[in-house]
Amino acid sequence: MDLSALDFAIEDVSGVTTYYLDTVNGAVIQVRTEDRRTWARIYDELSRQPNVTSADFAATFAQVARGEVTSVSLQAVHELEMNLGQRTLRVPRADSRKSYEDIEEFIATVADEPFRDTLTHALGGQGAFRRFKETLAGDRHERERWFRFRNAHMRERIIEWLSAYDIEPLLGSAHEPETGIPSVRIRLLREMSELVRLLMKAPGVTRIAMIGSLATEIETPRDADLLVSVEDESNLATLARIGRRWRAFVQSLHCSGDIFLADNQGNYLGRTCPWKDCGANFNPRCDARHCGRRRYLHDDLNTIRLSRQVTLNPPVELWPEIVLRGPVPQDVTDVLLKPLQQ
Repeated sequence: MDLSALDFAIEDVSGVTTYYLDTVNGAVIQVRTEDRRTWARIYDELSRQPNVTSADFAATFAQVARGEVTSVSLQAVHELEMNLGQRTLRVPRADSRKSYEDIEEFIATVADEPFRDTLTHALGGQGAFRRFKETLAGDRHERERWFRFRNAHMRERIIEWLSAYDIEPLLGSAHEPETGIPSVRIRLLREMSELVRLLMKAPGVTRIAMIGSLATEIETPRDADLLVSVEDESNLATLARIGRRWRAFVQSLHCSGDIFLADNQGNYLGRTCPWKDCGANFNPRCDARHCGRRRYLHDDLNTIRLSRQVTLNPPVELWPEIVLRGPVPQDVTDVLLKPLQQ
């Protein structure tokens, strides 16, 4: 079992995706939450009727299929749900209380007293998780140490959760070297190299930088993000389309990835919009502060912010020139930076 895949599924609290664990082969299966909601409505209606067969479900799935909710996707959810407790388990979401306790425990291990006090102060009031991450971004060493600390605690909780179902996982990686399959890091870096080449050609782009744990030595990165500076009023449709493609790719590797946006003065703007159609009337679930004001800008500033220090001085600038503000892993140099230099 690749515990990093389970880790990602548990930590994904966006609500967009529902995750299941195949208890036989250890696979983490993801389906759109919208598909599961549609399936649940159908199941509630049909389960009240006598003598309902699998053919009745299949026929209803075909009738209600519309847009991205297809009969195939509904049938897939049906099979997963019908096997709950037998072959499949629904992966739980992260417990925010335990996550908060992890942060408190980690802060107590920070040797630098002033920085420890700053992190403690960041936990006060609403938005504590966001402020903690923003503050931690200012110290690369402590940020990497936090990832290792948090990953170890998450692994313990995953094993504890599985033990409740009498499951003892065979621990391993989904990409062992002897299989000949590139590691997650290499696959992310190769795809990011192509992504940067696409972004260079997008209208209004003035700078591309790399942020997130992929820029560190962490063996199993949790995020692979880019920071893109854009001109005021530039059209963001192309960037949003590239962002959707990138997000789908990194999620297939059980990571998260976004294109964060800033203006040329270093002001954080938000992320590229995850929706194909952007506008207040299109997506009632959109949590952007000003949905549709600037098309394809997802300014969910109550959820995610980047500090001005990061937007002005990201750890690795990739274009129009390569700028390094600290040591980078060798694979970043070999797989990403060298091809871009060429």
